[in-house]
Amino acid sequence: MTAQELTEKIENGSDILFDVMGRHFGIFTWPNEGIGIDERAPHSMGMRYYKSAEELISSFTIDGKPLADIADQVMITDYT
Repeated sequence: MTAQELTEKIENGSDILFDVMGRHFGIFTWPNEGIGIDERAPHSMGMRYYKSAEELISSFTIDGKPLADIADQVMITDYT
């Protein structure tokens, strides 16, 4: 998946669960605070919020890599 495809999925989805680099995350587009992302339990870091899908994928890092740079490794496991 490209960074653009991931951005579109975030913009058009509600809840997105995905795996990347051996870790499990959730993106939630419905909170009032913005688009939220967190690593799933038991490794939760606390929800982080972003104003847009573009901001999320360019700013949220996993092991020091922006999500946009590793979008081709993202495996969506649930999408609503």
